[in-house]
Amino acid sequence: MKPHRATGRPRGRPSILPFDIDEQVLSSLERRMDPKTHLVRPNWMGMARELHVSRTTISRIVAGLRRSGFIESVSEPRRPGASVRYTLYRIKDTRKSGN
Repeated sequence: MKPHRATGRPRGRPSILPFDIDEQVLSSLERRMDPKTHLVRPNWMGMARELHVSRTTISRIVAGLRRSGFIESVSEPRRPGASVRYTLYRIKDTRKSGN
């Protein structure tokens, strides 16, 4: 294995996350949302690339949004009668009511 060569960029997550990362994650989820049902099945890796953070950071932010009441988890079967289930998120309309 080739030894690590310093590039001036530290490994791991950025030392400081953007102050509005919660808003960015929620906006990214809203762009992926089905307008009728308000359900979204997030693409974790795509969101991480888009926002320049790790999948773990996205997961942590989504958990915080769930605890805050902005989104809720919904579990649905992949196929009718299947035991394997998807975890979807329903975005609540709390942000739109202030405008």
